[in-house]
Amino acid sequence: MAGKRKGIYFDGQDRVSCHVKKVGTNKTRIVLDDGTEILVDSKSITVEKEVSKDAPERMIPTIPLEAFYRPLRELTGTKQAQFQDLHDLLNKRHGPKGALFLAELFCRSVRHSEFYSNTSETFYPARKGRVATESPFADDLVAKLRHNKAIHVGNHKLEFVDYEIFPFRTTLSCGESGQPATHAGSGGMDLLLASDMNGVLPGVGEVKAATEQVGPTFALVQSLMYSAQLATRNQFLRLKKHYPESFGAINADQPRVDVLVLLEVDRGLNPQDLQHALSLADEVGKCLSAYIRHIAFLSCRFVGDAISCEVLKPE
Repeated sequence: MAGKRKGIYFDGQDRVSCHVKKVGTNKTRIVLDDGTEILVDSKSITVEKEVSKDAPERMIPTIPLEAFYRPLRELTGTKQAQFQDLHDLLNKRHGPKGALFLAELFCRSVRHSEFYSNTSETFYPARKGRVATESPFADDLVAKLRHNKAIHVGNHKLEFVDYEIFPFRTTLSCGESGQPATHAGSGGMDLLLASDMNGVLPGVGEVKAATEQVGPTFALVQSLMYSAQLATRNQFLRLKKHYPESFGAINADQPRVDVLVLLEVDRGLNPQDLQHALSLADEVGKCLSAYIRHIAFLSCRFVGDAISCEVLKPE
């Protein structure tokens, strides 16, 4: 895109981040972050100096949910042992327990994410192909979703949009620690879905295969982390820009997401872990209705080329 990134003040009051495409004596042509190109009166604006690569927009925030999540990846032991450690961390502490703790972390994380703008960045690096995951189930699920385009679970339609994306991805950036940033967050969000339940919202999809050592409660924390990164006005403008067919009509002024945890059907799934995650999700959802419309755990299996999903409910 021609022009340089500027901050513009209309009549000295309203700041707009944009690209200045052409400056004329009477009119200035600008391109807003959502791609809209407009002419404005040159006399009514004051143009800030060019935003440098060292400006805050290139420093990726570390949100509280990410700071909580990162040490969880270092847990060791059996599935039961790792679940018990996470359960104790959430419930055996002074102060808010379980759902209230996660809900407060989520709200703080959204507030920390809101200022961050990487609207011009794509959600994953440009390359011929993306590396397959270590899970054959996740790879098969993505392949079948891309082929079938959508999953129907009752009246809920989940349409495939993309996979392994990075909400905070920014080139030539660093983290708040000062270290160079590769991918913001902790890895990639497994699935980006267009989640239709009487209206389309972005769906944060987290896939957990039976072969993984971590279970449903871990998956809930992970999906909430990505949701807190995505549920902001700037990220919704970015979704509208880069996925207009799926998200062109979403309201960036009221960013809400759906959270979908897709579990491989597995008789060995820890029932204690699952029931704790379902109960936790129900309580967290009630606390975060301003940001999250729906949290669902789906038990998935393959029937030929199709994907069959069942909504899991707490007992």
